[in-house]
Amino acid sequence: MPIVKSYLDENGSHNQKFVNNILVPKLLNFLKHHKNLPTNRQCQNIKKTRAAKTEQDMTDDFANLEENLMDISPDRILNYDETNLSDEPGTKKCLFKRGTKYPERALNFTKSCISIIFAATASGEVLPPYLVYKAERLFDAWCIGGPRKTCYNRTKGGWFDSYCFEDWFLQVAIPWAKSLTGPKVLIGDNLSSHLNVRVLRVPTK
Repeated sequence: MPIVKSYLDENGSHNQKFVNNILVPKLLNFLKHHKNLPTNRQCQNIKKTRAAKTEQDMTDDFANLEENLMDISPDRILNYDETNLSDEPGTKKCLFKRGTKYPERALNFTKSCISIIFAATASGEVLPPYLVYKAERLFDAWCIGGPRKTCYNRTKGGWFDSYCFEDWFLQVAIPWAKSLTGPKVLIGDNLSSHLNVRVLRVPTK
């Protein structure tokens, strides 16, 4: 408890029940002997916008998705998403209700990282990954030993920008789409770098 430590420090007090005037160790010991109280868990960091989503929002999203995919073959439905290979802004242990399956902490900051897009169809086909390094230049040695047909790029912060997403779209998504007949569906999130006018205008036939 910061306020307790600050008070004790300012008054020159050194309570033997605390460690460096911090109550936490005793608090954790207290929680250990009271199983009905919140538990101390390592939490996953998520953004506040994601944390604000309600169960009804998720239900409505899936209902809308089901309606739009009604007549589309699974091998023509492609889902893509980005992930971070080394993004770690630091995790903390926090108090959660016992039984919480996915403890999370909402925050809006993160460190730079190496990013990668994975894409797979609803029928199980996995397309080549697309990896973005944090660098000013892309070195040949960084493009050796990856999965077959992996695409590589780089940005200053290691994040996907609109140029990298457009390049992924042209090198990975378009060849997949052109190899199939009939309507195709590409499912992703609304990350700003994905909202690209040039991408929307690219012919897929």
